[in-house]
Amino acid sequence: MCRKLKTNSGVKYKMQLVVPVGLREKVVALAHDTLLSGHRDAAKTLRRVQQEFSWPGIHNFVTRCVARHQWGKCPWLELIFNDLC
Repeated sequence: MCRKLKTNSGVKYKMQLVVPVGLREKVVALAHDTLLSGHRDAAKTLRRVQQEFSWPGIHNFVTRCVARHQWGKCPWLELIFNDLC
């Protein structure tokens, strides 16, 4: 399923893929956790996801996922944090 979205200029339209519930966390992880994404903060991750995707409640979902991933799924952050303590 797709969503048609007007661009900021209002002249062109952009299509966004509406992501099913079961794939949303993977989409956010790809936008946040990959080497090329550079572990962006929630706002940057949200902008990156919204370039191509959409779903109801996307803002809260991305914010929660990024907060959870900040410490829980970053092995090098855990190593750095453990060395400091």
